[in-house]
Amino acid sequence: MAPLTAIVGIGEARAQRFTEIGLGTIDKLARADPQKIAEIVIGVSLEMATGFVQQARKLFEASLQPVKAPDESGPAQPKLKSGPLD
Repeated sequence: MAPLTAIVGIGEARAQRFTEIGLGTIDKLARADPQKIAEIVIGVSLEMATGFVQQARKLFEASLQPVKAPDESGPAQPKLKSGPLD
């Protein structure tokens, strides 16, 4: 899963502060109450906290999507020429 610093507006220092208050992972931040974040973390407004939680939710949901293997039965890839004799 992505680190907290993958969220726009969360750098190393803010990620460390979130870790200190128990929100050190994307899944924990995704479940957090933005109002409480704004009350606890100095310099984070309710609007910022709401954005952080929304971004975390998107990242968390994306991490739950199954990764599909490339389909080998798909369209044929064109052969690339490797030299003057191809």
